[in-house]
Amino acid sequence: MMPEAHFAFSLIIWNLLHRIGIASDYLSLFIVLGIGVGIDIDVIFVKPHRISFLHYPLTWIIVGLIFSFLSVEYTYMIIASSLGHFILDSIDWSVYWLAPFSMRNFGLKIQEKNSKLDPHSDKLVDFIKEYYKDMRMILIEMTLLIMVLMICII
Repeated sequence: MMPEAHFAFSLIIWNLLHRIGIASDYLSLFIVLGIGVGIDIDVIFVKPHRISFLHYPLTWIIVGLIFSFLSVEYTYMIIASSLGHFILDSIDWSVYWLAPFSMRNFGLKIQEKNSKLDPHSDKLVDFIKEYYKDMRMILIEMTLLIMVLMICII
């Protein structure tokens, strides 16, 4: 998914955490948004970026457990925002949910099934162009953005 979808879904996650009393301040909002969107920073360094350790759910479970020594709320925020990111990534392409133990990928692969692009060799800009030509992906992103607006109003 594109950054705006991760941003919107992270806001939804933060709102849910806020409503149950876990996330209550701007720092918590920054943590949830930073992780939910920031995981994709590996797109700059690794090709294909979803094989990076930043895209391993286990990485974020460990990070969350480490931060539990500061506050268990951090653990919930870190794990929830990272898992939200991976859930979205499992819609368009796939995620290595069991990495590093298994490099088998799982996901709906809505975008991947019809793509002629190769994550190992094609440019990021080619993926972005292809992504925004797919009405299904645009519909998913629009739905997330509308959900965020509705949640923010309520």
